[in-house]
Amino acid sequence: MDEDGVLDIDDPAVPADIREHAARFRVNVRFVGLDGRDFYLFDAEGELVDAGYLR
Repeated sequence: MDEDGVLDIDDPAVPADIREHAARFRVNVRFVGLDGRDFYLFDAEGELVDAGYLR
């Protein structure tokens, strides 16, 4: 995954399911990396918060 696949969590291209999942964390998720069906959640400093895949 390169930086082109990283979006702001509020970007309309981020599926609602991913935004809802990100809202469950205590850490404020700011960015989403999309790579095919895989997704990666990052905080404002770029630290990885979670990784998963879309069903």
